[in-house]
Amino acid sequence: MRKKWGIALWVVTALILAMATGVVSVCLFCSTGGTPVTARRARVPGGASLIFLSDTQSPLLPERLLLSENRNSEARDLILGAIRREQPAAVFHCGDLVSLGFCNRDWSRMDAFVERLNAEEIPFFPVLGNHELMLLAREGEERFQTRYPHASRTGYSVRAGCVGVVLLNSNFTVLTEQEIRRQQEWYDSTLTGMEADTALHTVIVVCHHSPFTNSKIVSPSESVRRRFVPLFLQHDKCKLLISGHAHAFEHFVEGGKDFLVIGGGGALQQPLYTGNEQKWMDRFPDQHEKRMFHYARCGVDGDSLRVTIHMVDEGFSSLHEVYALSFGL
Repeated sequence: MRKKWGIALWVVTALILAMATGVVSVCLFCSTGGTPVTARRARVPGGASLIFLSDTQSPLLPERLLLSENRNSEARDLILGAIRREQPAAVFHCGDLVSLGFCNRDWSRMDAFVERLNAEEIPFFPVLGNHELMLLAREGEERFQTRYPHASRTGYSVRAGCVGVVLLNSNFTVLTEQEIRRQQEWYDSTLTGMEADTALHTVIVVCHHSPFTNSKIVSPSESVRRRFVPLFLQHDKCKLLISGHAHAFEHFVEGGKDFLVIGGGGALQQPLYTGNEQKWMDRFPDQHEKRMFHYARCGVDGDSLRVTIHMVDEGFSSLHEVYALSFGL
């Protein structure tokens, strides 16, 4: 009997590890029907900075068997504290807020952070990651939607001054074919509308799964490349696509457009293929296999939109600007 329990525990551990790293995608009790959720719009004041972060979940035990910890909770607290002090116009989260979405206890740290943002009237705009849906997808999504009812299941958009942000659900395994079709139609019409809107100068697209990454742990999303990237490339105002899932900072230029991977919010650091082993050319000059924890800041600087990466230092004492790119307005 002990041997059988040992085998069962090994199988469950292996399955959780596979789902955590993106090797296997399993969703139990997923919705398979119903009317697609209508995408929503929100508006926040312009002028102040916009913050983007991703993958703030605590490491799961199976993940610790594969990757080493590096003061992860401390790094996440440094990042969340720096964001609060920044007093941005809005905070955007690219998914994997928590380790297991169905577990209410796992939400406590992020709940406290968002409550502080709410008290200071700083709106918080997240998208679903795979960890929110792990094991018990329906329960995990319910916990997410209860907290963030403005975050549509398929996608929603935010206007912040001259910047438009389009947030999309890239967890296609939990969406019905009808929802995927509606999502694509809404995405197309939203980008078309933003392209024609003279008040908007730049559009940023956000999703969880990265279309391009050199991660050795998770694969780049072919579905995102097929469903989200073509329309992003077609519209002149679409300047930047930001994603997470891969726990590192990476910068790619594909089709003349910029793609940032910012999965450094506190989850276990993932090693990258570097040098001649790269699948895609990473523009970030620091070519270490593992990248320190970080977040992205976006703000208007004169006649340009400046995006900066703020990274935790090796001593875990503060964050420093380590990288920047600009887009003309």
